This record gives sequence, structure tokens and C-alpha cells, in this order.
Amino acid sequence: MNTLRIGLVSISDRASSGVYQDKGIPALEEWLTSALTTPFELETRLIPDEQAIIEQTLCEL
Repeated sequence: MNTLRIGLVSISDRASSGVYQDKGIPALEEWLTSALTTPFELETRLIPDEQAIIEQTLCEL
């Protein structure tokens, strides 16, 4: 069976600069772990809310 590859992107200026901890990605990781029965790999990114960076990140994933 092939491993499912999932990209998670959280977009937040403050979380990406360390002002506070991102809670979205960990919550999604937890949910995916409980919801999926097939093997999967996660690629996570925490990025600022800047269009060029968002576009680049989505293309990379």
C-alpha cells in the first residue's frame, strides 16, 4: 500500500514569528492520526501571511 502524503499549512504572522504557538497544525495532526487508517506522511509548514510565500509553499507541497 502506498503512503499518503499530506501537506498542512498554517498561515499566521504572529505564530510564524514566535509571538505565540500555533495550535492548528498539532490539532490537525492529532485528528488525522485518529481518523486515517492508511499509512501517511505529513509535511507541515508554518508561514507568515504573505502572498508570495503562500504561493511558493503551495507549489512546493
